[in-house]
Amino acid sequence: HPGKPVGHRVKIHGVIEITEPGDKVSYARVVTAYEDLGTGDLLTPYQKLEDQTSKSSNTDKSIEGYIVATKGDKIAIAYDYIIYIDKGWDDMVRPGDHFEVYSIPNIEENIWYKIEPKKTPLLAYVRGKIQVIATQKKTATAVVVKSRIDMEIGNRIRFKTSHQPG
Repeated sequence: HPGKPVGHRVKIHGVIEITEPGDKVSYARVVTAYEDLGTGDLLTPYQKLEDQTSKSSNTDKSIEGYIVATKGDKIAIAYDYIIYIDKGWDDMVRPGDHFEVYSIPNIEENIWYKIEPKKTPLLAYVRGKIQVIATQKKTATAVVVKSRIDMEIGNRIRFKTSHQPG
């Protein structure tokens, strides 16, 4: 649910290769840099990310969730942006899976004797589509493959099988 903490985000700044291992100090060379690398950046063992997008499962899954973050902390999300969702491997999300990003508009009817307006939900409006590129236990990374209108953190997502039109 929006506003609920879901964990922490790990940013990968690049890849280094140890060239001279030592007991207290080792020397390394930068193999790939995605962002600036600096003193104090933490290291983690290298894990090769395989392109598994062609291994998408086409089963009829019923998965719904939310966009929880963006790469680079973007506010308005559009085509080709990297985003993070609150569903992962444990939820049967796999690389290559497609999701619709949608919102449900409401009609508000103010009734003079009620404090809160009456909200009537309308049909869901599809804002765009995303494709999962990597999964973790409880979260996944996706790329926006279609954008009709800017999306934002907190927008709902729902699984879309690859054989569905549109």
